[in-house]
Amino acid sequence: MAYSPTELLTVYLDARGERRKVGRLAFKDLRVLFEYDAPFIASGIEISPIKLPLRPGVFSADTTIFDGLFGVFNDSLPDGWGRLLLDRTVEKHGIHRRQLNPLDQLAYVGPHGMGALSYEPELGFEVADDAPLALDKLAEEATAVLEGEDEAVLEELLRLNGSSSGARPKIVVQVCADKKRIIHGRQELQPGFAHWLIKFPSSQDAKDVGAIEYAYSLMAKDAGVEMPETHLFRTKRNRYFGTKRFDRAATPASTCTASVA
Repeated sequence: MAYSPTELLTVYLDARGERRKVGRLAFKDLRVLFEYDAPFIASGIEISPIKLPLRPGVFSADTTIFDGLFGVFNDSLPDGWGRLLLDRTVEKHGIHRRQLNPLDQLAYVGPHGMGALSYEPELGFEVADDAPLALDKLAEEATAVLEGEDEAVLEELLRLNGSSSGARPKIVVQVCADKKRIIHGRQELQPGFAHWLIKFPSSQDAKDVGAIEYAYSLMAKDAGVEMPETHLFRTKRNRYFGTKRFDRAATPASTCTASVA
């Protein structure tokens, strides 16, 4: 695979049922530049009031912090598990991880990252289908990748990771309202589904870590903490903790029949 660096990205804000063009990011002379779109300045929406106040003109990022990005955009990047998958995937295709510039990494995030910001054009992935996902199989593949034993599934796990943060293996998926069907998250939201994040145990975790985290979530709710819906996804072999994404909207409920095992 020939490496072609990303030099220009358009940034969008997807919030409250509306999509707004925020501005453009550019990479020039080893420095990240940003300029707001004029209508976004007029909107009065502040995404970074200290470092990127709403005004015309080009902003230049500090190259010594946040991977050379502005902090608000750096926050879209994966860390831990997601960065491991990205690094191993590009190196599998003959691209050294250090070749990637900050905009390359954001382009891999595309519209599928955590939070309300999205980036175009997107790099690296074909459109996913809506075939049911098997959690036990994905958990085994994640463990193999962590142990450095399997590179064949890197791209699939990266697609499912959705640029989520944290060190533990996890996937972002769509889950039917009745919790009986789980499909790929990197596609248009299907009728009756909602966006969820499901975590897998690492080799250092207790076998019942999913059940333990779920129990903690119930305790937090009983204590009055406002938090998204959580669920313990049970298969024939294990239990996995999941939480509904608060940064994505759901579709109206429908009936699903496929198993999650």
